[in-house]
Amino acid sequence: MMTELTEVVDVPIPGTGADRSPPAPAPADHELLDRDGAVVIIRGVILGRASSRRGPDDHTHEGDYAPRSWKCSACRWFEVAIYGVSGDPVYADGTYVVHTLGRSIVPGDITFARVAYADTPDEVIKSLVQWSQPRTGRQRPSLPAASADALDDASRADPRLDNAYASWLDAGLRT
Repeated sequence: MMTELTEVVDVPIPGTGADRSPPAPAPADHELLDRDGAVVIIRGVILGRASSRRGPDDHTHEGDYAPRSWKCSACRWFEVAIYGVSGDPVYADGTYVVHTLGRSIVPGDITFARVAYADTPDEVIKSLVQWSQPRTGRQRPSLPAASADALDDASRADPRLDNAYASWLDAGLRT
């Protein structure tokens, strides 16, 4: 007796790598610069990171360096990384660390650093939100582009962050 083929199904071939998802990154030690210039070591995985830095040919001014208070992302930029804590001796698994840096190549400028610990995905987002007060007098939450990019990446890696970020966007968070 012969059976008729009615549907073609793409079945992974065992042992070829096509039969499993890519492995999750292994937790590693990460050295983070804090506000006081000290190095903080955390154990976990990088969920998302981004930078506002532009290339060296993208200056918005004349000369080698941006003048004080002048915005130029080739001279001064923002970096953010979101970590999921795992196997850390101090912080519980499932918590998060948000590391932000304000960097500069301008002589005399300093690096501004912050290490923020978050127990929940909402706390991660709150640590990155900026509040603006438009002419209406009401404060509105917004995210700088680098923060939004890092959160997009982290949301793909962490379902809890994905749900929280979607809720913030549905509630009117501007990116």
